[in-house]
Amino acid sequence: MPPSADTTGTNPGRQPPGGGAFGGDRALTYLGDDPAVYESLYLLKAENTDDPWAHLIALCEVLNNTPADQLEEALEPIMDVDRWLWFLAVESVFGDDDSYLTKGSDYQLYYEPESGRMHPLQYDGNEALNARLSTRDPMDGEDDADRPVISQLLSVPALRQRYLAHVRTVLNRSLNWETLGPQVEQYERLIEAEVRADPHKFYTTADFEASPAELESFVRERRDFLLSHAEVNRPSPEILAVNTERTNSQAHITASLAATPAVVEVLLHWSTGLTGSFSTLVMLDDGTHGDGSANDGTYGAHQPLPDRGWVRYYVEVRVDDGFGTAAYAPAGAEHDVYALLANAPLAATSPIWITELMAANRGVVLDPQGDSDDWIELTNVSDEPVDLSGMFLSDDTEDLHKWSLPGGTVLAPGASLVVWADGDAGDSPGLHANFKLSQSGEVVTLTDAASNGGALLDLVSFGGQLDDVSYGRLPEDPSRFGFLDQPTPGGDNSGMITAVTGGSDDPLPSSFLLGQNYPNPFNGTTIIPFTIP
Repeated sequence: MPPSADTTGTNPGRQPPGGGAFGGDRALTYLGDDPAVYESLYLLKAENTDDPWAHLIALCEVLNNTPADQLEEALEPIMDVDRWLWFLAVESVFGDDDSYLTKGSDYQLYYEPESGRMHPLQYDGNEALNARLSTRDPMDGEDDADRPVISQLLSVPALRQRYLAHVRTVLNRSLNWETLGPQVEQYERLIEAEVRADPHKFYTTADFEASPAELESFVRERRDFLLSHAEVNRPSPEILAVNTERTNSQAHITASLAATPAVVEVLLHWSTGLTGSFSTLVMLDDGTHGDGSANDGTYGAHQPLPDRGWVRYYVEVRVDDGFGTAAYAPAGAEHDVYALLANAPLAATSPIWITELMAANRGVVLDPQGDSDDWIELTNVSDEPVDLSGMFLSDDTEDLHKWSLPGGTVLAPGASLVVWADGDAGDSPGLHANFKLSQSGEVVTLTDAASNGGALLDLVSFGGQLDDVSYGRLPEDPSRFGFLDQPTPGGDNSGMITAVTGGSDDPLPSSFLLGQNYPNPFNGTTIIPFTIP
């Protein structure tokens, strides 16, 4: 958790006045301005601002008392509205019976000091995939004053369509047995012996053996129900491609759309920095915005770039169907987004990836000098030898040229090398960078040699790290990072860790990575997925 953040959770252990255990008093309903009322209902888990209760009360007041036609604008500075809509979509699609949706409790709130906005955190999802909820309407709660996050947000037409777009994304990406079945089988094998040997379990071994089939039944029934839902199954726009061209001072973005369904509006959402809300531009298909010919299905917009730092953006398309049915590119917006680093061009492809790192080495891996230093692994993912001479590693996006790989550093196809991030650049043998990694999380960048144009080749930003556990690309999906079963500096990455003991004081590692080369190259930009495991 960032040091200046507040975290609040609902407090089922305290009986609330009026609403009872499953009423609306802990569901962000407005209960007046007396902090003592909220203190009896919510449990403050971390306090690092002067008046954490003021943030909660302000959110409740605006959420509950603002007219629908003013609500989106009023909430944007104090609430990450899109994150809440994703939160609701995931809980609904996966049928969580112990959640905000069903009980108005069992969730956490996180106040982000950098943006001043409140975020939801998923909590206690042990009753998800509940067969009883396989036919629960995804719009359930839209008229319930005791669930203001649902009823108030869904009363705004644009937010309702954003929520439905997120439901479609979760449904299409995750709620299918072809995706979930292998995961269920993997976890079944992992715990089977322990379950059979447990003399104190609250269910029979036969119950355990029957559970995969029950989970499959839920997934198939829930998916079929949602696919047939009148609001979910509306035709949505298809964004064929988003392309970005840039100069030192401006980015030019185009979005190409399928011919049907007919489009009413295309929007470019744009933000500087890695936190905070977005501004919006209208993209036009008029032949004067770098969009080709007028009315050719390609929309364009220009946006000035800052001198340096990150710029995030995504595209929204709304259909002319009387509802404004929406789709996004990337589909996970606005938390999976396109991004530009204003002070460095991004390579269209890179043969070298950052594939693994360790920021809390307590002795599990030793450098040539016998020290337990942090390290970074680079891998040649191309079919040709690559000369790394003059490439730069850094842990600071303001200074991408912190440490240069020495001349004569060549990687064969598929080969990896290790750079020790120990601050001892003069050590030999081995490659030793002049910076160290932070266990609490930071950024690692790889930039091409100046003689090759100096483009940013790869970037990984990681959150809190675990002692003696490496963090790297997953073998089954190299576009994703995770904590790995075994550190393998210089070798093939192991699978994702299945159990954690000990580790950083930071309980919420968050991460993003530049996935520009997997599965497809990008044009002058990349996608940054922001996740909280």
